[in-house]
Amino acid sequence: MAEVVEAKQVGVPIPNGGVPIFGVGEDLHHLNKGPDGAFAEFETVSGEGTGFQDAIRCRIAGELPEKAWYTQVSTQSKIDLKEGDTVLISFWARTIATKAEDGMGDFLLFFGVPAAKDTPEGEVVKETFMERQKVGKAWKQFLLPRRVPADYPAGSTRMNLDFGYARQTIDFAGIQVHRFTGKKPADLPTTE
Repeated sequence: MAEVVEAKQVGVPIPNGGVPIFGVGEDLHHLNKGPDGAFAEFETVSGEGTGFQDAIRCRIAGELPEKAWYTQVSTQSKIDLKEGDTVLISFWARTIATKAEDGMGDFLLFFGVPAAKDTPEGEVVKETFMERQKVGKAWKQFLLPRRVPADYPAGSTRMNLDFGYARQTIDFAGIQVHRFTGKKPADLPTTE
């Protein structure tokens, strides 16, 4: 059974009692980055301003990938999720540079079970949450509570931050997801 940990008091605090389903936000080693060099470059930078020591900088300076999710930061679940559980997706983001006219960084947050390789293009299996997000130059905390729609065994659920939409540089820090059993999304803090 996963250990129940107290969340770090950063920005809007994450309620106690949640079980981390990935690594904990301070540890960026649980993240997959890819593919480095093909379209994107990744580096560890200071997370100052978020309460976390490190952040991951994601940069697309040259050619854009054919699909935005070809450049992403992602992680896989380490514990089972049950239908009806509530998860709180939490991370910080800021835009360092962008070619977008509005000056906002643009990325997609995906949380769920990705489609199998033989699934038709664009079809997602057991999706929990997928939404485009925008962020400006200042650090912004994202808190997104969501209900889990089906049982997901450990290792099947992914959280991706896809950022191949524009030539841009975005920093992410404190990336974490906690499972709360017996709570509804409305019981948890949100930045929506």
